[in-house]
Amino acid sequence: MVRSASDVTEGIEAHVDLGAYEAVSFVAEFSASPLPGPQLEPDQQATIEPGHYQAISVKPGAMLTLNAGSYYFESLEIEPQAELQIQDDAGPTVVYVRGRFSFKGEIG
Repeated sequence: MVRSASDVTEGIEAHVDLGAYEAVSFVAEFSASPLPGPQLEPDQQATIEPGHYQAISVKPGAMLTLNAGSYYFESLEIEPQAELQIQDDAGPTVVYVRGRFSFKGEIG
């Protein structure tokens, strides 16, 4: 995963033929009863486990940590100077968002 432009270690090639585009589709299965999502104010931190959550909001200076697993959010808003921490050492972390998605923060 490239976390910032400074992580690129190979050259970048422009106008490269990537071949034919093949559409991939799938259905994300959201449960009927989402859990309340944290509303993190500045300087607050929270870790949530995989599952289905209502609206999540992470304000500037706050940090939300996701462990390995699948997350289903009704909406997800990460504001500037907020951090989304991904703990993927135990496996992949997959995020599905059904509604509004706004990411202006950082990934750590």
